[in-house]
Amino acid sequence: MKKGYSIVCATLAGIMLLSAFAGCNYNKSETPLETVEPEITQEDESFDEEETYEETLPANMLSHFPDGISILGVDVSGLSADEAYLKVSDEIMQYTLSVTVNGENVTYTAADLGIGLSVVSFNGLLYRISRDPNDTEGLGDDYYTYAEDAVISAISAFPGISSTAKDAYIKYDSGSKKFVAVNEVIGYGIDTHPIIEAVSAAIEAREPSVDLTVAPSDVVPNITTNSAKLQNALSHANAFLALNLTYVFDPSTGSKHIDKLSVSDIASLIYVKGDGLSIGVNGDALNKFCNRKASERGVFGQSVGFTTTSGDTLNMNAINTGELVDTDDLYQDLDYRLSRCISGTHNVAYYIVRPGDVSGNYGGNYIEINLTTQHLWCYKNGAIAVSTDIVSGCVRAGHRTPTGVFTIRSKSRNCYLIGPDYRSFVNYWMPFNGGIGLHDADGWRRSYGGSIYLNNGSHGCINMPKSAAASIYNTASVGYHVIVYGGQGSVSSPQSISGTSYYYKNVGDSAFTLDSRPRYTSTLNFTSNNTSVATVGASSGIVTVKGEGTAIITVSCPGESCRFYVYVYVYPAGVDIEQYRAAQASASAAAAASASAEAAASASAVASDSAPASGSAAASGSSGSASAPTSSGETQQAAPSSEAAAPSSEAATPSPDAPAPQSQEAPPPSAQAPEPDPQPSDGE
Repeated sequence: MKKGYSIVCATLAGIMLLSAFAGCNYNKSETPLETVEPEITQEDESFDEEETYEETLPANMLSHFPDGISILGVDVSGLSADEAYLKVSDEIMQYTLSVTVNGENVTYTAADLGIGLSVVSFNGLLYRISRDPNDTEGLGDDYYTYAEDAVISAISAFPGISSTAKDAYIKYDSGSKKFVAVNEVIGYGIDTHPIIEAVSAAIEAREPSVDLTVAPSDVVPNITTNSAKLQNALSHANAFLALNLTYVFDPSTGSKHIDKLSVSDIASLIYVKGDGLSIGVNGDALNKFCNRKASERGVFGQSVGFTTTSGDTLNMNAINTGELVDTDDLYQDLDYRLSRCISGTHNVAYYIVRPGDVSGNYGGNYIEINLTTQHLWCYKNGAIAVSTDIVSGCVRAGHRTPTGVFTIRSKSRNCYLIGPDYRSFVNYWMPFNGGIGLHDADGWRRSYGGSIYLNNGSHGCINMPKSAAASIYNTASVGYHVIVYGGQGSVSSPQSISGTSYYYKNVGDSAFTLDSRPRYTSTLNFTSNNTSVATVGASSGIVTVKGEGTAIITVSCPGESCRFYVYVYVYPAGVDIEQYRAAQASASAAAAASASAEAAASASAVASDSAPASGSAAASGSSGSASAPTSSGETQQAAPSSEAAAPSSEAATPSPDAPAPQSQEAPPPSAQAPEPDPQPSDGE
């Protein structure tokens, strides 16, 4: 069992020889470009040595696993290497882990924990059995992996767990152009370290559950700025920035360019993972970099007509005497070097798109993607084999799927797509433009097509239903052409935030997580105006109750003007909140009725003493105001009034940025607390 994912399943030489025998089409691009497979497994901040195999095939090389052979407890008797791989990977993805801490329970799936295989084929295991039929002990154990940063993220968001303590971590400082250490913080709360250790041990042993009781205490961070682990991580991170990465663009029909990546270039292509120490490759940024270089360094020829499914003739950039940058070649080399911290110079490959191929629709074997209609057609021998709605790259977030003519470079099953803010398990993965590819997305999408891509699209890939992805995987071969065209280039509707507006809690209640969410993909920031009542994690949204009164939590999106206010009312321990609020509401209604009766009696007395002057008309009416939608048609949550009374005698008066609400109801017994009006819908 390994934390993270190893670099290779065997040396390339051994696999390539095996490919010739078994018919496996393996190359370095076979490893999914956005998956965790390329990540480095580090022990004491040094690279693992690659496992080596003999470069000659045994005389009795097997094509199938013998009877009685199991891999990770799964019987693979009589299966080929590929068949065994799929059976085992499907089986381990059925694993679930039930975690209970202090009575709170969450069940995690294998995908939640980043569980998977560190290889993309079992050819190496078949080779091992062919060499020695008795070498079956622990077969495949080293290939069973999980993502440590996924475990850390899961436990950090566990309900009822919060702590003000923080481990030291590293981050990139753009001013000094280097990675720097951020100091640890000693605090109080639930220490997550023993929980993470217990969960990790359960995953390694493939146990079904973990049950722990962890009392709040002073928490001393495990990672400090002076620790060897952090200092090694800092040194290793800055080694990435010192890489000498040079790319030569030398088309036969154009000018030669030599581009060396700057420190800022490299920093933009990597990120610090969730553990605060490890470096990962930012696939989204790498995609954009490669496509920008393709537009800068390509030699573009004449436009040639391509006939779409609708019968329209579409002019595609095709090449007669020129060349296009092979974005896959550039992406793969950069990804390889950045994943392994290796300097070097690479001559970037070019490829030719011939006008006759385009106008001939590639002999009837191609995939057509219309970004405007959000639809895909896969053709086989001139007939439509697959037709499906899709979701392409999110326009608003700047992830618009690039248009052009591409080819499927590899095909993989059961892998992860990862980035700085996501980790997604997919069953079918077919990259065609660097790290951009076709894959299923039923794990997180309920619908496809329409205008979803404008505001809630992917990171650039083509999302589709699992059934469609399976059909395309079985229809299109490596080298299949992919034609992408159309799509909208910008979105004008604003960002907004929605969620629960107010919470009622008792002193002593467990911590809870706000359900605030942005309309479009974004991170959220959280701040509390009254930390004596409730504190909130700046990025996690986990609220910890501290004392009686009212706290107003401001939720915002970085770089956006929208704000969302959440009101947390904390009552004394033991108070029945529902009964108390019902009683106070009844009392308020009675008081209002009494005041109304008194006002009516007073008005009647005044009216009996005076009459309208001759020729004038008596008029009655009321003035008021109503909230209006913005120009975009969305209603906005009004900022609470800054004139409302402070929630309690100990609470600070709300600032203008997060003032108290206008409408009020009876507060907790200990303090007068305002009650907000229901928030308007954000339009979703």
